[in-house]
Amino acid sequence: MVKKIRKETNVTETSVQISNKKTSVVRISIASVLFVVTAFIWYQVGVVLFGFTGIKAPVMKAIKKTYSEETVVAEINGHLIKLKDVRAFVQDVPQLSELPFEMIYPQVLDNMINTRVLVSGAEATGVSKEADVRKALKMAREQILSQAYLTKQLEKEMTPEVLQALYLEEMKNYEPQEEIKARHILVDSQKEAENILFQLKAGANFATLANEKSTDKNANGGDLGDYFTANMMIPEFSRPVFALKKGELSAPIKTPYGWHIVLVEDKRLAEAPAFEVMQDALKQLYAERNMKNVLQAERDKANVKVYQPNL
Repeated sequence: MVKKIRKETNVTETSVQISNKKTSVVRISIASVLFVVTAFIWYQVGVVLFGFTGIKAPVMKAIKKTYSEETVVAEINGHLIKLKDVRAFVQDVPQLSELPFEMIYPQVLDNMINTRVLVSGAEATGVSKEADVRKALKMAREQILSQAYLTKQLEKEMTPEVLQALYLEEMKNYEPQEEIKARHILVDSQKEAENILFQLKAGANFATLANEKSTDKNANGGDLGDYFTANMMIPEFSRPVFALKKGELSAPIKTPYGWHIVLVEDKRLAEAPAFEVMQDALKQLYAERNMKNVLQAERDKANVKVYQPNL
């Protein structure tokens, strides 16, 4: 299937990005502190998704039974882990929060259990009292607290009126991009693609042929889903497709995935994103622009003395 490289949609080329990642400065800090933990989880998820061990990846089935968020899912030396704790951990790591929870739940829970077992061991043996460990914990605590406070101060300034004004400012520079609704048929060889194009020009139904011939079984009747812009697709695909007119069939197009025949069903200019869609991105943009000002205001309030060492 054609890989849609879905970059974040730009309101301007250098400013606001629409994002479903509801990250914050605090989450970024937490993710940094838990980098090793997250990497371990990602390795385990990778084994499940892509079969890194060479064993065919098992199919994860969704948990059909509805559990309460207060349900205890594990207990380690009297320490309880509830379902809400697992979900909270996933939500605090943007890369994990984008994956289906039911799919990564076993790996995340297993990692949380392993972490708790090791923490218990560290506490029991006095590792937490070692100088280098205390230093690392102190640095992590200070980093998280400082970023949390900075976020709170910024959030106080982000009134609906301020965000609305920022939205209107960004929309002044908004340039709508052309977007396309299309179907495709993907096959393994140029000869197959040319044969399919011949059948289509002779009157064959595109959706029917896509269901019969296409190696892309994820697209119903070859449907590529929602409207897409050129930068959402790999260049080998987008360049020839966006040169087509509405209702036009493409010649065989070669990409790393095979050979494609494309039918452009519609072309239009993308509408400007609504304020409601933009709110998270606007908050991120406001924070980026005003972080230094808030930090300077805090420095001005504090009794800061800098003594230059004789280097």
